[in-house]
Amino acid sequence: MTVTSDETSLSAKARDITKLQRGRERELQNQRHENNDCVNLEQRGIVAEEYLGEYQEHLKSGSPWKFKKPRQGWIIKHLYDYRWKNEELLQNYLKTVQGKARDRLIMQAKEIITTEEEKEVKDEVILSRAQTMLNNIVE
Repeated sequence: MTVTSDETSLSAKARDITKLQRGRERELQNQRHENNDCVNLEQRGIVAEEYLGEYQEHLKSGSPWKFKKPRQGWIIKHLYDYRWKNEELLQNYLKTVQGKARDRLIMQAKEIITTEEEKEVKDEVILSRAQTMLNNIVE
């Protein structure tokens, strides 16, 4: 069976069309994610704060509590861009972080402190959170 140049060009066109369709699908998906980012940040923040509340209850009463690495990861990732309702509870939880996550927290805080101190305009909330967190962890 011999492949003609027409068949080859049709295959190439089909591949190009498929690539374009996939690109459009990715664009639509990215737009949906961008629109939902603010909502997701708030929703996930609420879940993270509930997790911190469960941790606090566990400390007070010995009630069951399960460590959840994804929750801790989200807390660390959004430590400075989410408006935490209970700063004291957050700081108490961060004191217990161990391993590489703890090293990452320390590195982040030092970086924020040096960056904010170099700027003329300071974000006092972020700077205060970084300094408090660094003081609590390094104690």
